[in-house]
Amino acid sequence: MGSCLQLDTLAQLLVQDPANSSFADSASTYLSAMCGQAQCSQQAIDAWKPAFDWDCGLAEDSGTPLVQALDMTLKLYTSAYRNLACDITFNGTSTNCLAEVLNSTAVTNNRDFFTNMISGMNIQWYDQSFFGVKWCTGCYYELYKAAMFLIPSIQGLEQMHWLGGNLTQCTEPADVKWGGQSAATRS
Repeated sequence: MGSCLQLDTLAQLLVQDPANSSFADSASTYLSAMCGQAQCSQQAIDAWKPAFDWDCGLAEDSGTPLVQALDMTLKLYTSAYRNLACDITFNGTSTNCLAEVLNSTAVTNNRDFFTNMISGMNIQWYDQSFFGVKWCTGCYYELYKAAMFLIPSIQGLEQMHWLGGNLTQCTEPADVKWGGQSAATRS
């Protein structure tokens, strides 16, 4: 389980502030390592999950964003998270959209933001700074579409509707940025 999910590295990423680098850089390194491994099988996750539940379910910190994030990663790994973390790109670029989105603003380049988005906890903290902002990049749009399709539990969230509404207001050429360039300057 440790090699395909890189859980030790993920737990470190969710707990420790990265030394001498941005959170997004550390997350990108984690994503590259995890995505470079063979995908975990659902059978392996199913076999390992009871031990995680036993160890972490009894702990005092079982309701923390860290434990919740690890729990959600295990629950949704094969149905959503592996795909969102490793396979979503824009226009076939090699840039992983999750890494690009994390590196795009001070709000997203943050361990707490990442942990809360994975766990689904405290997302109301980002109502104005993330969900209420018009993020006009191809990667934001692709990640939003994929998440809405792959994670049914978020489809009814008010915040996701705000984000979707803001994304639909992005119009080419002035608003949409593709790979850091506005569409008007894109060749």
